[in-house]
Amino acid sequence: MQWSDIKDWEASTLSDEYDALSSKERKADDWGHEVISLNDNVTWEGDARNAAEKRLQQIEKGIATYVVGVRAMKDATSSMQDSMREVNGIVTDATTQAKNNGFSIADDGTVTDDNPISWTEVTVDGVVSYIVGGGMGGLAGSMFGPVGMAVGGILGGPTVSSAVLADIVATRETSLKQCADKVNDAVEKAVAADQAYADALNKIALGQVEPGDKSLSEILDGPLPMPTNRQDSQAVAAWWDSLTPEQQQELIDNDCEKPPSERIGNMDGVDGWARDAANRKSLDHDIDSLAEKSSAGLTDEEQKKYDELKALRDAAATSDYQPKKQLLLYDPVEPGEDQDQLHAAVSVGDVDTAENVAVQTGGLDTSVGSSVKEYTHNMENIANSAGGNTAMVTYFGYDTPHINSGDPDQRDLSVTNTDRAAAGGQNLANFLEGLHDSRQGEGEAGDPRLTAIGHSYGSTTTGYALTQVRDGVVDAAVFYGSPGIPATDVSELNVPSDSVYAIRNEGDAINGVPNGGLVANRPGYLPGFNMTETTDPMDMDGIQHLRTNQYAPGWKDPVASHTNYFDNNDYNGKYDEIHGAHPDWTREQVMEELRSQMADVPNSQQDVAAVVNGTYSG
Repeated sequence: MQWSDIKDWEASTLSDEYDALSSKERKADDWGHEVISLNDNVTWEGDARNAAEKRLQQIEKGIATYVVGVRAMKDATSSMQDSMREVNGIVTDATTQAKNNGFSIADDGTVTDDNPISWTEVTVDGVVSYIVGGGMGGLAGSMFGPVGMAVGGILGGPTVSSAVLADIVATRETSLKQCADKVNDAVEKAVAADQAYADALNKIALGQVEPGDKSLSEILDGPLPMPTNRQDSQAVAAWWDSLTPEQQQELIDNDCEKPPSERIGNMDGVDGWARDAANRKSLDHDIDSLAEKSSAGLTDEEQKKYDELKALRDAAATSDYQPKKQLLLYDPVEPGEDQDQLHAAVSVGDVDTAENVAVQTGGLDTSVGSSVKEYTHNMENIANSAGGNTAMVTYFGYDTPHINSGDPDQRDLSVTNTDRAAAGGQNLANFLEGLHDSRQGEGEAGDPRLTAIGHSYGSTTTGYALTQVRDGVVDAAVFYGSPGIPATDVSELNVPSDSVYAIRNEGDAINGVPNGGLVANRPGYLPGFNMTETTDPMDMDGIQHLRTNQYAPGWKDPVASHTNYFDNNDYNGKYDEIHGAHPDWTREQVMEELRSQMADVPNSQQDVAAVVNGTYSG
């Protein structure tokens, strides 16, 4: 297997196979119940009856074996789909990086620089400099300080010192190696996934998947086994729906006793109400534990954690006249785990019943402790603007990059590459699929309109998620204040091509990020910067532009213009105030009055709300 075999892999190619297996499972279920019912009200006895009973048992055994085999094939197929989406994400990443740099990828996976860096030596006032040409991408000579464009402006390229030239060449070579590594990674993962799928199917074909001691009735009507692949949200949703209410409640009650990675509160595919109940118990347990220790004094790290958990609980708190809130993810850092910060997700609105659901992902320097209250207010205000039955989720489900003050050499500068976005994108894709899959079972509310929204580095993370999420899950996407997403055309995202949008405020600091090219190292100022895996969504073919926030300060304050897209006001106190003045009003009347009292709503918020509820018309 090589690059040419996998570059066009699409997980959707197995969707028909999965649906066909589901249909076979339903038919086998009906057939099995008919066979079981043959013994109903049977009163005759004798040798013929014994022979019939023996034959029925054989038939039931055969049906039971068939059903567990079909279920195993579904699990294997779903796992293969997950693997194909992961491979597809890496392929898209490598392909975009190659295109933006002028690299080519041969069928065997060899990556070649078709437009290498070139330079011409010049001497001005006795100083030797170099005019750089070739594969410069979107490189701006002004990024290199005083040497700048003095001569390059005349001769056609940036003029740099020998040290900077060396960094430019090294940066491009690094990008070439990164692209080659991604190609190799994609092929290796594809080979492993293909082998695992073949092994699983062969095991079924050889009769090694059996019902064991379970009767046909137990297999058809009893709970399914917990999926071995906890990332398979389709299997998780089917398992959860197969449990009795008593079994579900027992898992919820005991969830806080398990490690966060094993909790049903963090399992994508489990109903939102159950995740919320389980996660609130776990959160309260952790807060109570720290509160007990506080009398003896907490360490600085413990105090920081205590404050962060209380901020999360406050953000998820609600009253009778506020929208329902749900804690859909609560994953504290475990000792020895490769996780930097608390992962969480708070919904304003009921994700189990809402007609419109949106998931907002933040970026640089966002965390639960510093951002959850503000982001929750933002999402609540968008939900109010959208109206109807809308749920807005604030998602902190990945390790965001942070820039610390102090020595530039000690700063966390992971924001200058896409590694965290790629890892977070896989988490987000699973989360989005879980919201979708939890609504597909019997008695569920059915498909919501699902919108993915990403800000700043979180838009890059959202872009990675949308290259991996299953087709038919996400209905629209909004990227705002974005440094870039890993695609060159909207058709490369698993979202309807006519429902992809971007916003960038005038004066947004992100305008200075050269996502289309390379920036070489400037000691004491900026490291080698490479986001050539991404494309500026504002310039992407097929994307639609939404209106900006007319109240943003523009170039007077580029940082504020980067963060100020929605109404940040906290209206929580207004709910009780309005209800106190009108105690006979319904919640809907209170909400309507609240909307009328809200500050002037930014155009950007109005447009995003219209995308979320499906009424946007341009």
